[in-house]
Amino acid sequence: REPGSARYIVSSTICMTSLIVYSPVRVLVMSCMPSVKAFSADSESAGSRVLLGLRNKATNCIEGKFGYGEDIDQLIRNFTLPLTYQADVFHIAFKNNVDIMIEDSQDKKIREKIPAWFHRKIGSKFFVLFPVVIKHSPVAVIYIDSCQTQPIAISDNQLGLLKTLRNQAILAIKSLS
Repeated sequence: REPGSARYIVSSTICMTSLIVYSPVRVLVMSCMPSVKAFSADSESAGSRVLLGLRNKATNCIEGKFGYGEDIDQLIRNFTLPLTYQADVFHIAFKNNVDIMIEDSQDKKIREKIPAWFHRKIGSKFFVLFPVVIKHSPVAVIYIDSCQTQPIAISDNQLGLLKTLRNQAILAIKSLS
């Protein structure tokens, strides 16, 4: 399925609508996974990884749950974002409910705004964050990074699709609350 194609959009919408009766987490997961698969399979994005991190209330962390791409199992295991506020890019994305693209995590200006756990366990130079925030509370994050030496290439179509699916998931979760 090609991102943006009628078949792709329809299948994403069917997944979304068919899961409204399930838990908000399932709605979020199923609404995001078609775009995650398409993004990671796109030839322009070779070497990219896409991860969906979900809030674990017991640990008060966003933890990697699902994803696609190179070494994704290791990324899922290592992606544990504590939700205790710190002035880093992840918490800034959640607090301000904004998408953030980091083009060089090693740059002196940005390095200190990236948590130590990320540098130690993940270490990607380029990444993008799409926070999922409901009632000022972080619920999930869509995380995209690149294993390549060049920045992530996200087309306008891919960006629009990721934002749309994230926003649809938020609406679905709000309707269940």
